[in-house]
Amino acid sequence: MAIVIFFSLFFFIPLSIHATSPSVHLTINPSTVTKKVGERFTLQMIINNLPADKGISGFDICLDYDPTLLSLSIDAVFDPVDQQNTGSTAFTPLKKHNDAASGSLCLAYVVIAEDINLPKSATVPLTFQAKKPGQTKLTFSQTEIVGNVDNHLYDVVKAEGLVTIQGKASFFSNPLQFLIMLFDNIMSFFKR
Repeated sequence: MAIVIFFSLFFFIPLSIHATSPSVHLTINPSTVTKKVGERFTLQMIINNLPADKGISGFDICLDYDPTLLSLSIDAVFDPVDQQNTGSTAFTPLKKHNDAASGSLCLAYVVIAEDINLPKSATVPLTFQAKKPGQTKLTFSQTEIVGNVDNHLYDVVKAEGLVTIQGKASFFSNPLQFLIMLFDNIMSFFKR
Protein backbone atom coordinates (compact mmCIF):
# COMPACT_ATOMS: atom_id res chain seq x y z
CA MET A 1 0.00 0.00 0.00
CA ALA A 2 2.80 2.42 0.91
CA ILE A 3 4.51 1.71 -2.41
CA VAL A 4 1.32 2.55 -4.35
CA ILE A 5 0.91 5.86 -2.49
CA PHE A 6 4.59 6.73 -3.05
CA PHE A 7 4.33 5.84 -6.75
CA SER A 8 1.14 7.94 -7.13
CA LEU A 9 2.62 10.97 -5.41
CA PHE A 10 5.79 11.10 -7.45
CA PHE A 11 4.63 9.96 -10.88
CA PHE A 12 0.96 10.82 -11.44
CA ILE A 13 0.36 13.98 -9.42
CA PRO A 14 3.16 16.01 -11.08
CA LEU A 15 1.71 15.14 -14.49
CA SER A 16 -1.70 16.45 -13.50
CA ILE A 17 -0.40 19.79 -12.20
CA HIS A 18 2.04 20.46 -15.06
CA ALA A 19 1.07 23.77 -16.64
CA THR A 20 1.42 24.13 -20.38
CA SER A 21 3.19 27.14 -21.80
CA PRO A 22 1.32 29.66 -23.92
CA SER A 23 1.84 29.15 -27.64
CA VAL A 24 3.12 31.38 -30.42
CA HIS A 25 3.05 30.86 -34.18
CA LEU A 26 6.15 30.50 -36.35
CA THR A 27 5.37 30.72 -40.05
CA ILE A 28 6.80 31.37 -43.50
CA ASN A 29 4.94 34.02 -45.45
CA PRO A 30 3.82 33.45 -48.11
CA SER A 31 3.58 29.78 -47.23
CA THR A 32 3.53 28.62 -50.87
CA VAL A 33 5.35 30.22 -53.80
CA THR A 34 6.12 29.27 -57.40
CA LYS A 35 9.22 30.78 -59.01
CA LYS A 36 11.35 30.30 -62.11
CA VAL A 37 14.99 29.25 -62.22
CA GLY A 38 17.23 32.26 -61.59
CA GLU A 39 14.57 34.32 -59.83
CA ARG A 40 15.34 36.03 -56.54
CA PHE A 41 12.47 36.26 -54.09
CA THR A 42 11.90 37.25 -50.49
CA LEU A 43 9.97 35.26 -47.90
CA GLN A 44 9.32 36.30 -44.33
CA MET A 45 9.84 34.18 -41.24
CA ILE A 46 7.26 35.47 -38.74
CA ILE A 47 6.77 34.94 -35.01
CA ASN A 48 3.35 36.19 -33.92
CA ASN A 49 0.06 35.40 -32.16
CA LEU A 50 1.54 35.98 -28.72
CA PRO A 51 -0.77 36.03 -25.71
CA ALA A 52 -1.98 39.48 -24.64
CA ASP A 53 0.54 41.47 -22.59
CA LYS A 54 3.36 39.02 -23.43
CA GLY A 55 6.44 39.54 -25.54
CA ILE A 56 9.50 37.95 -27.12
CA SER A 57 12.75 38.20 -25.18
CA GLY A 58 14.70 35.99 -27.57
CA PHE A 59 14.68 33.10 -30.01
CA ASP A 60 16.91 30.38 -31.44
CA ILE A 61 15.54 29.02 -34.72
CA CYS A 62 16.94 26.88 -37.54
CA LEU A 63 15.25 26.81 -40.95
CA ASP A 64 16.13 23.98 -43.34
CA TYR A 65 15.87 24.15 -47.15
CA ASP A 66 17.15 22.12 -50.12
CA PRO A 67 20.49 23.71 -51.11
CA THR A 68 20.41 22.02 -54.53
CA LEU A 69 17.26 24.00 -55.39
CA LEU A 70 17.70 27.24 -53.41
CA SER A 71 20.58 29.48 -52.49
CA LEU A 72 20.53 31.87 -49.57
CA SER A 73 23.23 34.37 -48.77
CA ILE A 74 23.68 35.36 -45.12
CA ASP A 75 23.92 38.93 -46.44
CA ALA A 76 20.32 38.53 -47.65
CA VAL A 77 19.09 37.73 -44.12
CA PHE A 78 18.08 40.87 -42.29
CA ASP A 79 17.61 41.45 -38.56
CA PRO A 80 14.08 40.92 -37.26
CA VAL A 81 11.66 43.79 -36.80
CA ASP A 82 8.57 44.09 -34.62
CA GLN A 83 5.82 44.92 -37.13
CA GLN A 84 3.30 45.50 -34.34
CA ASN A 85 5.49 48.18 -32.77
CA THR A 86 6.04 50.59 -35.69
CA GLY A 87 8.70 48.40 -37.26
CA SER A 88 11.24 48.80 -34.46
CA THR A 89 14.21 46.48 -34.20
CA ALA A 90 15.08 45.74 -30.60
CA PHE A 91 16.73 42.43 -31.41
CA THR A 92 20.45 41.89 -30.79
CA PRO A 93 22.04 39.06 -32.81
CA LEU A 94 23.72 36.20 -30.95
CA LYS A 95 24.04 33.80 -33.90
CA LYS A 96 23.48 34.30 -37.60
CA HIS A 97 24.79 31.30 -39.55
CA ASN A 98 23.85 29.83 -42.91
CA ASP A 99 25.32 26.45 -43.84
CA ALA A 100 24.85 26.69 -47.61
CA ALA A 101 26.14 23.13 -48.16
CA SER A 102 23.49 21.49 -45.96
CA GLY A 103 20.79 24.14 -46.39
CA SER A 104 20.39 25.17 -42.77
CA LEU A 105 19.95 28.76 -41.60
CA CYS A 106 20.27 29.25 -37.82
CA LEU A 107 19.40 32.53 -36.14
CA ALA A 108 19.53 33.48 -32.47
CA TYR A 109 18.53 36.89 -31.15
CA VAL A 110 17.93 38.38 -27.72
CA VAL A 111 16.03 41.44 -26.53
CA ILE A 112 17.18 43.36 -23.48
CA ALA A 113 14.17 45.34 -22.33
CA GLU A 114 11.58 45.56 -19.60
CA ASP A 115 8.65 43.17 -19.99
CA ILE A 116 6.31 45.98 -21.02
CA ASN A 117 8.67 46.96 -23.89
CA LEU A 118 9.28 43.46 -25.31
CA PRO A 119 8.44 42.99 -29.01
CA LYS A 120 5.00 41.51 -29.75
CA SER A 121 6.13 39.94 -33.03
CA ALA A 122 9.25 39.33 -35.10
CA THR A 123 9.56 39.38 -38.88
CA VAL A 124 12.79 38.24 -40.57
CA PRO A 125 13.02 38.81 -44.36
CA LEU A 126 14.91 36.03 -46.19
CA THR A 127 15.96 36.44 -49.84
CA PHE A 128 16.46 33.20 -51.78
CA GLN A 129 17.45 32.48 -55.37
CA ALA A 130 15.96 29.59 -57.34
CA LYS A 131 18.74 27.37 -58.74
CA LYS A 132 16.99 24.57 -60.67
CA PRO A 133 13.51 23.10 -61.18
CA GLY A 134 11.98 21.14 -58.33
CA GLN A 135 10.04 21.47 -55.11
CA THR A 136 11.33 21.95 -51.58
CA LYS A 137 9.83 22.40 -48.15
CA LEU A 138 11.10 25.03 -45.76
CA THR A 139 11.03 23.36 -42.35
CA PHE A 140 11.96 24.44 -38.85
CA SER A 141 14.39 21.97 -37.27
CA GLN A 142 15.01 23.92 -34.08
CA THR A 143 12.60 26.33 -32.44
CA GLU A 144 13.05 27.92 -29.07
CA ILE A 145 11.21 31.15 -28.43
CA VAL A 146 11.41 32.73 -24.98
CA GLY A 147 9.48 35.53 -23.38
CA ASN A 148 7.89 36.88 -20.24
CA VAL A 149 5.80 33.79 -19.49
CA ASP A 150 5.89 31.52 -16.43
CA ASN A 151 8.60 29.10 -17.56
CA HIS A 152 10.08 31.60 -20.09
CA LEU A 153 9.62 29.17 -23.01
CA TYR A 154 6.71 29.34 -25.45
CA ASP A 155 5.15 26.32 -27.11
CA VAL A 156 5.67 26.84 -30.83
CA VAL A 157 3.04 26.13 -33.48
CA LYS A 158 5.03 25.75 -36.71
CA ALA A 159 3.86 26.04 -40.32
CA GLU A 160 6.15 24.88 -43.12
CA GLY A 161 6.71 26.72 -46.37
CA LEU A 162 6.71 25.22 -49.85
CA VAL A 163 8.72 26.50 -52.84
CA THR A 164 8.13 25.21 -56.36
CA ILE A 165 10.70 26.11 -59.01
CA GLN A 166 9.73 25.85 -62.66
CA GLY A 167 11.79 25.49 -65.85
CA LYS A 168 14.09 28.09 -67.25
CA ALA A 169 14.02 31.70 -66.22
CA SER A 170 12.73 34.33 -68.58
CA PHE A 171 15.09 37.15 -69.48
CA PHE A 172 13.05 39.43 -67.20
CA SER A 173 14.02 37.43 -64.11
CA ASN A 174 17.76 37.53 -64.89
CA PRO A 175 18.68 40.41 -67.22
CA LEU A 176 22.43 39.74 -66.99
CA GLN A 177 21.98 36.15 -68.19
CA PHE A 178 19.84 37.46 -71.08
CA LEU A 179 22.50 40.00 -72.09
CA ILE A 180 25.23 37.35 -72.06
CA MET A 181 23.09 35.08 -74.24
CA LEU A 182 22.34 37.97 -76.61
CA PHE A 183 26.04 38.90 -76.82
CA ASP A 184 26.98 35.26 -77.56
CA ASN A 185 24.39 35.07 -80.34
CA ILE A 186 25.58 38.34 -81.89
CA MET A 187 29.22 37.20 -81.74
CA SER A 188 28.39 33.85 -83.34
CA PHE A 189 26.50 35.68 -86.12
CA PHE A 190 29.57 37.76 -86.99
CA LYS A 191 31.88 34.73 -86.94
CA ARG A 192 30.10 33.20 -89.94
